[in-house]
Amino acid sequence: MSEITRIFQEHQLELTPQETEQFTRFLELFMEYNAHTNLSAIREPGAIIEKHFVDSLMIEKFFDVS
Repeated sequence: MSEITRIFQEHQLELTPQETEQFTRFLELFMEYNAHTNLSAIREPGAIIEKHFVDSLMIEKFFDVS
């Protein structure tokens, strides 16, 4: 199980294989760009996943998006 999948599941968020792949690539790009341009003070992959990716999707729990 990938770290992305594990962290999302801890927050009761399920990802499709395609979404997992997309978030994995986004994490790579985010970390690469953040190394030379300060996008965020958060540098650890797990913290980026939780504080940026998961947080951005938590609103879904309050709305019916189906």
